[in-house]
Amino acid sequence: MSESTLPLKNRVALVTGASRGIGAQTARQLAAAGARVIINFAQSAAAAQQLVDDIRQAGGQADAVQADLSHPAQIEVLFTQAAQLAGHIDILVNNAGIIEMLGMDAVTPEHIDRQLALNVRAPALAAKAFALQFKGQVGQAADGRIVNLSTFVTGSQAMGGALIYCATKGAIDTLTTGWAQELGARGIRVNAVAPGAIETDMYAATGKKFEDYLKSRTPLGTIGRPSDIASMVVYLCSPQAAWISGQVFNVNGGIRI
Repeated sequence: MSESTLPLKNRVALVTGASRGIGAQTARQLAAAGARVIINFAQSAAAAQQLVDDIRQAGGQADAVQADLSHPAQIEVLFTQAAQLAGHIDILVNNAGIIEMLGMDAVTPEHIDRQLALNVRAPALAAKAFALQFKGQVGQAADGRIVNLSTFVTGSQAMGGALIYCATKGAIDTLTTGWAQELGARGIRVNAVAPGAIETDMYAATGKKFEDYLKSRTPLGTIGRPSDIASMVVYLCSPQAAWISGQVFNVNGGIRI
């Protein structure tokens, strides 16, 4: 892609949980579209650095910043370091998250707290930090983007064995529409992408039986790839999506539980 066709040239994107899976592919595609990418990771330092190296070797711009977003103080550290590296953030992709498969009888307070901390509290505080730093850009052509990662199993499609996870992603859908209302006047567009069954480590951890079940329920008959989700995220960050906000986009091969 030539420099003249880079839709995200001069933009800075922060992707949380970006060392692997959907986050890593999103970082690659954002960089390929011209954005400077800040790759957040919690533990996978080697994978994050390899991703940075790959993006740079391909002619893109990337840096990695370690922060465990389940700890609120580290969210502040992440945005401080990102600002030191890039000056400001134009795009926030709230990708970091976890899933724990447990039936109702096995649910514990700790099980609930872990998923709420990373799947709800972390993106909420990251969005707040993003919006606060974005105030400094008032006077320019305001064009901020927040893209949240949701899931196809929320609300009426909640899934037994992962109800707390489904509830956290239902909260993300609510926050997405609410933030779009609250932040629109600041020039910040907020959307979410709800993946179906995708080939990731998180998905594999749910087990072969569950994998086969989801595949059987997907009309297209295949499991999606991280690149399928990343492409939608990049589109929502692009100028072509300038009048889209407050939406949750299902990218799931047509699955219905």
